[in-house]
Amino acid sequence: MIWQELQEQPLILANTRACIVAQARASRDDGAELFVSPAGEGVGEAERRSVAIRLDPQRLLDPERLRVFLRHELVHIADMLDPAFGYEPRLPRAELGPAHERLLQDRYRVLWDTYIDGRLVRRNWASPSVRDRRLHEFTKTFPMLGERAGEAFPRFFDAATLTHADLVSFASNPASQISNFEFRISNLPTDPQPLTPGLRPPLHAGERCPLCGFPTHAFVPDPDQLSSEVLNRIRLDFPDWNPARGLCQQCSDLYQSRPTSPILVR
Repeated sequence: MIWQELQEQPLILANTRACIVAQARASRDDGAELFVSPAGEGVGEAERRSVAIRLDPQRLLDPERLRVFLRHELVHIADMLDPAFGYEPRLPRAELGPAHERLLQDRYRVLWDTYIDGRLVRRNWASPSVRDRRLHEFTKTFPMLGERAGEAFPRFFDAATLTHADLVSFASNPASQISNFEFRISNLPTDPQPLTPGLRPPLHAGERCPLCGFPTHAFVPDPDQLSSEVLNRIRLDFPDWNPARGLCQQCSDLYQSRPTSPILVR
C-alpha cells in the first residue's frame, strides 16, 4: 500500500532517493518526514533527500484509515518539494517570545492541514466528513474571527493553490488578514481602565494577550485557578507575568498541553 500511495505523488518519486518505513515509538510520533543530507560535491538535490514514514502498528489493522493517513502525510511531503509552495522549514522568529512562537506554529499547522484535506476531499481521497472536523479545529484555533470563521475557512479548505507564505501571513496576524476577506472586526478599546495592583486588568474582547501578543476574544476567566505546574511553565518564559495580568485561552491550552514545543514546522 505504501508504494501505491507513493506512486500517487510524482514529486516525491522524482525528488527523493529513498523512503524508509519504521515503527513509531508512540502513536503521537507517527507521520512522514523529509530529511535532507548535507550538500556534497557531485551529489544532486534528489540524492540528498529521503522520506521517513513512522507508523503506529495499530494503523495496519484498518487499511482504509491507513490509506487516508498516508495520503495526508505524503501531500505534506509533496508540498515541501513543490517550488510553487515555497516551503521553509522554520517559521519566522517571534519577537514576543516562546508562547507567541508556539501559537504561530499551531495556527500554521491547522491551516496547512486544512489546505491538504480540502485537496484530498476534492480528489475523493478522503471522506467529505473531514470538512466538518477541520472546520471545528479551525474555529477553535482562530477564536478572534468569531462568527466569521466559517467564511474564512473555505479560503483554505477550498483553495486550489496556496503557498507557505500565505499560511504564515494568516497565522501571524489573522486580524489584519480579515480585511482582505471583507470581514469586519471591532476596534480595540480606546479608553482602557488602568491596572490596579493585585487585581486582574479589565481585559476586553479584541485586546492583546499579554503572553502571545495576539488580539483575542477568548480570555481565561480565572487564570489564578490554573495549576501551579502550568503557572510555573508560564513564568519560565515570562518571569514578570502573574495571573492578575491574564492570558488568552489559546496560551492557556498550550501551556497545559505542551510544556515544550519546537519551532520546526514539520
